Amino acid sequence: MDFLTRKSGNTYINETTVSNQFLIQQAPCVVWEQSNFETSIPPPCRAYSLPYVPCCRHCKAKRFYHETNGFCCADGTISLATNTVPDQLYDLFTSNIDESVHFKTYVWTYNNKFAFTSFGVKFDKDLCRRNRGVYTFRTQGQIYHYIDDLIPLNSRPSYLQLYFYDTEYQLENRISDSDRMNPSIIVELIDILRINPYSVFFQSLDDLSNLENQVIHIRSDVGLDQCVFNAPTSSQVAAIWVENEDADQLKGRDICVFSHSGGSHIVQYYFGCYDPLQYPLLFPLGDTGWHQGIQRVNRGST
Repeated sequence: MDFLTRKSGNTYINETTVSNQFLIQQAPCVVWEQSNFETSIPPPCRAYSLPYVPCCRHCKAKRFYHETNGFCCADGTISLATNTVPDQLYDLFTSNIDESVHFKTYVWTYNNKFAFTSFGVKFDKDLCRRNRGVYTFRTQGQIYHYIDDLIPLNSRPSYLQLYFYDTEYQLENRISDSDRMNPSIIVELIDILRINPYSVFFQSLDDLSNLENQVIHIRSDVGLDQCVFNAPTSSQVAAIWVENEDADQLKGRDICVFSHSGGSHIVQYYFGCYDPLQYPLLFPLGDTGWHQGIQRVNRGST
């Protein structure tokens, strides 16, 4: 049997004919090798791996093959304070008890249950639905993070809406569409994230009697010094404006969230709120993620 390949754009497509070749998958490319069936040369028993790349000597970040030395911290000129992690969350990430093992196995799903933004990308649905072979998630174009309106459609809250809509059934709403979730872990994460400034702000919306008339303004960049650890407060990450107030008071790059706008709002990747809104379990105190204009330090002082 023969396996041929042809290139369509940046995608390699395999086709079967008649020959004596087999395909070896090698990162980061596809390599063809000849096989002589008469001498019964066995195929390789494991995949090739990329060459080892040492960690950054300044910030200790792990680097991929071909990433430059200054890719992570600009060769030591950017020094960020270490994030503080609540003890309960630290134990979930590091312990080996059954509950922690379960949490780490489904940590992406648990994070999404508490994320304030949704994940959007154009992907190959047919490839994702295949149930044979190695699971493959292929995307095309840019990845986006979205913020939904304040009022949920069809009375089914999701993402940031879960923090203030129908809060009496918060646990049920967070686990309703997944049978993998452990309710006790969900309850623990709800308690942990009570200190998150975005969580504090959105939970306060539960006390508003006229939410449909409000506009929420999320700060794109909090503007805190990241050379020392600064956890933002709820008033620094977001604010409430009544729709009739002067729009000139609002900062142009901030994110406006309406009660009913009929669509989602994109959170740009260069906003400081991009990471803490999408990954609350990595930024439990809401500290600012990567953004443009991070202050550099004197290399002699690092």
